Amino acid sequence: MKEHLLKTLLVCLLLPLLVVSCKDDPQDPDNPVNPPDNSNIIKDAVTDIDGNKYDAVKIGTQVWMAENLRTTHFPNGTEIPLRTDGSKQDGFRDYPDDNSHNVEKYGYLYDWYAVTCGLTPRDGIPSGLQGLCPPGWHVPSRAEWQALFDFVKSKYPDHEAQALASTEGWKECPSIENAPGYDASRNNATHFSALPAGVAYRGVSYFGEYAYFWTCTLYGENPAYGVWISYDDIRTFMGDCNADASFSLRCVRDPEDADE
Repeated sequence: MKEHLLKTLLVCLLLPLLVVSCKDDPQDPDNPVNPPDNSNIIKDAVTDIDGNKYDAVKIGTQVWMAENLRTTHFPNGTEIPLRTDGSKQDGFRDYPDDNSHNVEKYGYLYDWYAVTCGLTPRDGIPSGLQGLCPPGWHVPSRAEWQALFDFVKSKYPDHEAQALASTEGWKECPSIENAPGYDASRNNATHFSALPAGVAYRGVSYFGEYAYFWTCTLYGENPAYGVWISYDDIRTFMGDCNADASFSLRCVRDPEDADE
């Protein structure tokens, strides 16, 4: 646990959203961890400026991309620079684990400026900030992530991280039941499919261990809120993150299109 906290503090200040026990819990037969129903999945729901298609998933009243964004261009057509030299310019993308072969599955990692396109950060539901997202979709605010976590917590108590995590890619953690790394085959009850793409920050990767995502909300004046899931914890987290770090991005569908 000490190692886990030190790793997280390098990038974000730890601010747990949930206070739950890490003890082993029996499964609730009326609340299956990984139900077979996938009726909430929307195939090819959105296409980005590069022509990449993404599935989406309806969770509660929200519709989220079920994959990490992997566009190489801003919505205006300008290319997003690839950070290959450790530079700290605003608005860039990184390969997960510094490996281009990871992009197809894990998407790109983006700094906060690229995610928001330098626009005014916002909170609220919806955020109203398209940022790097395709038209009709927007960068989720802190409040929108909180709404997602609250819904998942109510439906899958003590399984929140596990219910959001993908069934592959996670480092094993056999000692903490209900953590994403305990038994990945039990993950992803929501079909959100959070992948542990890690982070790009001063040589740090954490690939396979953490799924980090951006919000479009400032934490005070600077830097910004990020959220994350860890392979060895049953909770989800939200906190103050470095804006020059690169995280994954998930977009949310605009409310006027939310119901099918």
